[in-house]
Amino acid sequence: MPMDLAGVAPSAMRNKSAHDSANDSANIAQESAMSDEAVMMEAQEESAELSQFGTLTFKIPSKISLKSDGSSEKVKVSSAKLKGDSTNIAVPYLSTEVFEEVKVTNADVPLLPGSVNIFTDGNFIGNQSLSFVSPGKEFLLPVGISQSVGVKRKLLKKFEDDSGVVRSFRRVTAAYEIEVENYSKVDQKVVILERGVLSGNKKITVKLNKSSIDSLPREDPKRTNKDEGVWEWHIDLSAKDKKVINYELSVEFPSELKVSGVEEL
Repeated sequence: MPMDLAGVAPSAMRNKSAHDSANDSANIAQESAMSDEAVMMEAQEESAELSQFGTLTFKIPSKISLKSDGSSEKVKVSSAKLKGDSTNIAVPYLSTEVFEEVKVTNADVPLLPGSVNIFTDGNFIGNQSLSFVSPGKEFLLPVGISQSVGVKRKLLKKFEDDSGVVRSFRRVTAAYEIEVENYSKVDQKVVILERGVLSGNKKITVKLNKSSIDSLPREDPKRTNKDEGVWEWHIDLSAKDKKVINYELSVEFPSELKVSGVEEL
């Protein structure tokens, strides 16, 4: 979903120097006459020293008014509207809320670290902290809780059995359903992250018996999360659309072995 990002504007600040303050005593009469007036300054270049990023120079685009009392003022240097593609991230085993993030490509002006205001369809929805972003670079911007997509996760069935002729074993099987729905009138992209089961013991076997939609392989570059033991599905939802993922997994281990966490399947 295209999205406008506004309100990202570096600021230049002009401060009265110690040298200027020293000259005040010699120019009391002149300062007194100017104390209630604004000083008009021609457009000029101001540099901001950033230890991590070197020196950045911004040109003030027009005349500005500065108070003569030595106070600091912020001056708008530039503004830009950046378009991006939004994705909804769902982690249904942890929360029924879906979180939206936007992949934005910066324009030709570096973005300085600080707070940015976020707008969708002209409406202010909040602000986020932004790290330094160089011109032309892509960056992810968390937007907050999505109002367009909902997700539900429920356990359909869970059963276990003990069997074996030579050695007995215990097998626990659980089946889940994840439903994701688009409430909006525009298409939505949804990434669903679901916990898998990991075993560090060779005596414990974990199997994904079936899944109605294939999860992305761990090495797939499109994955949002490459952690082992996390299943990831990418779903495209048209307006007012709903899709369901059904999957079943089983954990098998010797009956005499105590396995922590299996009861929480």
